[in-house]
Amino acid sequence: MPGQDPPTAMLLTLLHSIALLGAAPHSAPSIAPQVPSPESSLPGAIRSADVPAQIQITSTHFQAKSLVNEPQWIVFTNSERGLVRVRGLRPFECALLPIPVSGANGMSIELIARSVDGMLLSTGTFDCAQVESATTSVFIERTKTTLAGWMPRHGGRSLTKVTTKRSLMVPAMNTSTAPAAVAAPAPHVPVPVPAENRTRDKSRQLGKKKLPVI
Repeated sequence: MPGQDPPTAMLLTLLHSIALLGAAPHSAPSIAPQVPSPESSLPGAIRSADVPAQIQITSTHFQAKSLVNEPQWIVFTNSERGLVRVRGLRPFECALLPIPVSGANGMSIELIARSVDGMLLSTGTFDCAQVESATTSVFIERTKTTLAGWMPRHGGRSLTKVTTKRSLMVPAMNTSTAPAAVAAPAPHVPVPVPAENRTRDKSRQLGKKKLPVI
Protein backbone atom coordinates (compact mmCIF):
# COMPACT_ATOMS: atom_id res chain seq x y z
CA MET A 1 0.00 0.00 0.00
CA PRO A 2 1.28 3.57 -0.73
CA GLY A 3 3.07 5.30 2.17
CA GLN A 4 3.75 2.04 4.07
CA ASP A 5 7.18 0.49 4.52
CA PRO A 6 7.69 -2.99 3.07
CA PRO A 7 7.59 -4.89 6.43
CA THR A 8 4.23 -3.29 7.35
CA ALA A 9 2.77 -4.08 3.92
CA MET A 10 3.87 -7.72 4.19
CA LEU A 11 2.34 -7.99 7.70
CA LEU A 12 -0.99 -6.60 6.50
CA THR A 13 -1.00 -8.98 3.55
CA LEU A 14 -0.29 -11.94 5.86
CA LEU A 15 -3.07 -10.93 8.29
CA HIS A 16 -5.50 -10.57 5.38
CA SER A 17 -4.64 -14.06 4.16
CA ILE A 18 -5.15 -15.56 7.64
CA ALA A 19 -8.53 -13.84 7.90
CA LEU A 20 -9.61 -15.33 4.58
CA LEU A 21 -8.51 -18.80 5.66
CA GLY A 22 -10.39 -18.49 8.91
CA ALA A 23 -13.53 -17.39 7.11
CA ALA A 24 -13.39 -20.14 4.51
CA PRO A 25 -15.16 -22.85 6.53
CA HIS A 26 -17.98 -20.46 7.42
CA SER A 27 -18.46 -19.46 3.82
CA ALA A 28 -18.95 -23.07 2.70
CA PRO A 29 -22.57 -23.84 1.85
CA SER A 30 -24.36 -25.78 4.57
CA ILE A 31 -26.53 -28.83 3.86
CA ALA A 32 -30.19 -27.95 4.14
CA PRO A 33 -32.06 -30.40 6.39
CA GLN A 34 -34.32 -32.79 4.52
CA VAL A 35 -36.97 -33.84 7.01
CA PRO A 36 -38.86 -36.91 5.76
CA SER A 37 -42.44 -36.40 4.69
CA PRO A 38 -44.02 -39.88 4.73
CA GLU A 39 -47.06 -40.61 2.63
CA SER A 40 -50.32 -40.25 4.51
CA SER A 41 -51.81 -43.32 2.84
CA LEU A 42 -50.56 -46.58 1.38
CA PRO A 43 -49.82 -46.71 -2.36
CA GLY A 44 -52.49 -48.42 -4.40
CA ALA A 45 -50.21 -51.31 -5.37
CA ILE A 46 -49.74 -52.37 -1.74
CA ARG A 47 -52.93 -51.09 -0.11
CA SER A 48 -54.47 -54.52 0.42
CA ALA A 49 -51.34 -56.03 1.98
CA ASP A 50 -50.30 -56.30 5.64
CA VAL A 51 -47.91 -53.34 6.04
CA PRO A 52 -46.56 -53.01 9.60
CA ALA A 53 -44.19 -50.09 8.94
CA GLN A 54 -42.79 -47.57 6.51
CA ILE A 55 -39.25 -46.20 6.47
CA GLN A 56 -37.84 -43.07 4.87
CA ILE A 57 -34.21 -41.99 4.68
CA THR A 58 -32.99 -38.62 3.48
CA SER A 59 -29.49 -37.14 3.45
CA THR A 60 -30.02 -35.72 6.95
CA HIS A 61 -32.74 -37.78 8.67
CA PHE A 62 -34.04 -41.30 9.26
CA GLN A 63 -37.70 -41.92 9.98
CA ALA A 64 -39.57 -45.10 10.82
CA LYS A 65 -43.33 -45.13 11.27
CA SER A 66 -45.20 -48.02 12.85
CA LEU A 67 -48.60 -48.77 11.31
CA VAL A 68 -49.66 -51.56 13.68
CA ASN A 69 -50.47 -52.03 17.35
CA GLU A 70 -47.45 -54.20 18.16
CA PRO A 71 -43.75 -53.66 18.90
CA GLN A 72 -41.09 -53.85 16.21
CA TRP A 73 -37.32 -53.40 16.14
CA ILE A 74 -34.89 -51.52 13.88
CA VAL A 75 -31.30 -52.76 13.61
CA PHE A 76 -28.63 -50.27 12.48
CA THR A 77 -25.33 -51.71 11.28
CA ASN A 78 -22.27 -49.72 10.22
CA SER A 79 -19.82 -51.95 8.38
CA GLU A 80 -17.09 -49.29 8.34
CA ARG A 81 -17.17 -48.76 12.11
CA GLY A 82 -18.27 -52.22 13.16
CA LEU A 83 -21.22 -50.88 15.14
CA VAL A 84 -24.61 -52.50 15.69
CA ARG A 85 -27.49 -50.71 17.41
CA VAL A 86 -31.01 -51.99 18.03
CA ARG A 87 -33.85 -49.55 18.59
CA GLY A 88 -37.38 -50.53 19.54
CA LEU A 89 -40.31 -49.13 17.60
CA ARG A 90 -43.42 -48.82 19.75
CA PRO A 91 -46.95 -49.39 18.39
CA PHE A 92 -47.96 -46.53 16.07
CA GLU A 93 -44.74 -44.63 16.91
CA CYS A 94 -43.15 -42.28 14.38
CA ALA A 95 -39.42 -42.17 15.18
CA LEU A 96 -37.36 -39.35 13.65
CA LEU A 97 -33.57 -39.51 14.02
CA PRO A 98 -30.98 -37.08 12.64
CA ILE A 99 -28.15 -38.50 10.56
CA PRO A 100 -24.71 -36.88 11.06
CA VAL A 101 -22.77 -35.70 8.02
CA SER A 102 -21.51 -38.80 6.18
CA GLY A 103 -23.00 -40.85 9.02
CA ALA A 104 -24.96 -42.98 6.57
CA ASN A 105 -21.81 -44.09 4.75
CA GLY A 106 -21.58 -47.86 5.09
CA MET A 107 -24.78 -47.99 7.18
CA SER A 108 -27.46 -50.60 6.63
CA ILE A 109 -30.72 -51.28 8.41
CA GLU A 110 -33.24 -54.03 8.85
CA LEU A 111 -36.70 -54.15 10.38
CA ILE A 112 -37.74 -57.01 12.64
CA ALA A 113 -41.36 -57.89 13.43
CA ARG A 114 -43.29 -60.93 14.57
CA SER A 115 -45.38 -63.17 12.36
CA VAL A 116 -48.93 -64.17 13.18
CA ASP A 117 -47.49 -67.33 14.76
CA GLY A 118 -45.11 -65.31 16.95
CA MET A 119 -41.89 -66.08 15.08
CA LEU A 120 -39.44 -63.25 14.40
CA LEU A 121 -39.25 -62.08 10.79
CA SER A 122 -36.70 -59.76 9.20
CA THR A 123 -36.56 -57.71 6.04
CA GLY A 124 -32.89 -58.59 5.77
CA THR A 125 -30.31 -55.82 5.77
CA PHE A 126 -30.33 -53.16 3.06
CA ASP A 127 -28.04 -50.20 2.42
CA CYS A 128 -29.34 -46.78 3.35
CA ALA A 129 -27.89 -45.32 0.15
CA GLN A 130 -30.10 -47.65 -1.90
CA VAL A 131 -33.33 -46.22 -0.53
CA GLU A 132 -32.32 -42.62 0.20
CA SER A 133 -35.05 -40.31 -1.04
CA ALA A 134 -36.58 -37.03 0.07
CA THR A 135 -40.00 -37.97 -1.26
CA THR A 136 -40.39 -41.76 -1.23
CA SER A 137 -40.77 -44.24 1.62
CA VAL A 138 -39.98 -47.94 1.87
CA PHE A 139 -43.13 -49.88 2.73
CA ILE A 140 -42.62 -53.11 4.65
CA GLU A 141 -44.94 -55.92 3.58
CA ARG A 142 -45.51 -58.86 5.89
CA THR A 143 -46.65 -62.34 4.90
CA LYS A 144 -46.88 -65.45 7.08
CA THR A 145 -43.16 -66.20 6.72
CA THR A 146 -41.46 -63.09 5.26
CA LEU A 147 -40.91 -59.36 5.53
CA ALA A 148 -40.04 -57.43 2.36
CA GLY A 149 -39.39 -53.78 1.55
CA TRP A 150 -41.02 -52.11 -1.46
CA MET A 151 -40.56 -48.65 -2.97
CA PRO A 152 -43.52 -47.25 -4.93
CA ARG A 153 -43.05 -46.07 -8.51
CA HIS A 154 -45.27 -44.22 -10.96
CA GLY A 155 -47.44 -42.64 -8.33
CA GLY A 156 -47.81 -45.88 -6.35
CA ARG A 157 -49.17 -47.89 -9.28
CA SER A 158 -46.13 -50.20 -9.28
CA LEU A 159 -43.50 -51.33 -6.78
CA THR A 160 -39.78 -52.05 -6.80
CA LYS A 161 -38.47 -54.59 -4.30
CA VAL A 162 -35.59 -53.45 -2.10
CA THR A 163 -32.48 -55.59 -2.49
CA THR A 164 -31.44 -57.08 0.84
CA LYS A 165 -28.82 -59.32 2.40
CA ARG A 166 -29.36 -62.10 4.90
CA SER A 167 -30.20 -61.09 8.47
CA LEU A 168 -27.60 -62.07 11.05
CA MET A 169 -29.90 -61.42 14.02
CA VAL A 170 -33.19 -63.21 13.46
CA PRO A 171 -31.89 -66.80 12.94
CA ALA A 172 -30.05 -66.68 16.26
CA MET A 173 -33.00 -65.06 18.04
CA ASN A 174 -35.45 -67.63 16.69
CA THR A 175 -33.09 -70.47 17.66
CA SER A 176 -32.93 -69.20 21.23
CA THR A 177 -36.72 -69.24 21.48
CA ALA A 178 -37.24 -72.44 19.51
CA PRO A 179 -37.89 -74.76 22.51
CA ALA A 180 -40.97 -72.74 23.43
CA ALA A 181 -42.26 -73.02 19.89
CA VAL A 182 -41.78 -76.78 19.52
CA ALA A 183 -45.10 -78.60 19.51
CA ALA A 184 -45.74 -81.23 22.17
CA PRO A 185 -45.38 -84.83 20.94
CA ALA A 186 -48.60 -86.52 19.90
CA PRO A 187 -50.05 -88.90 22.52
CA HIS A 188 -49.48 -92.61 21.95
CA VAL A 189 -52.53 -94.35 20.54
CA PRO A 190 -52.51 -98.18 20.68
CA VAL A 191 -53.08 -99.82 17.31
CA PRO A 192 -54.69 -103.28 17.11
CA VAL A 193 -52.36 -105.96 15.78
CA PRO A 194 -53.79 -108.34 13.13
CA ALA A 195 -54.37 -111.89 14.39
CA GLU A 196 -51.81 -113.42 12.04
CA ASN A 197 -49.11 -111.08 13.38
CA ARG A 198 -49.86 -111.59 17.04
CA THR A 199 -47.23 -113.26 19.19
CA ARG A 200 -48.47 -116.33 20.97
CA ASP A 201 -48.79 -115.79 24.68
CA LYS A 202 -46.30 -118.16 26.28
CA SER A 203 -47.35 -117.49 29.87
CA ARG A 204 -48.42 -120.38 32.10
CA GLN A 205 -51.84 -121.70 31.17
CA LEU A 206 -54.44 -122.09 33.90
CA GLY A 207 -55.80 -125.55 34.46
CA LYS A 208 -59.12 -126.44 32.92
CA LYS A 209 -61.92 -126.16 35.40
CA LYS A 210 -65.44 -127.42 34.91
CA LEU A 211 -68.26 -125.01 35.30
CA PRO A 212 -70.76 -125.77 38.02
CA VAL A 213 -73.98 -127.44 36.95
CA ILE A 214 -76.99 -125.18 37.21
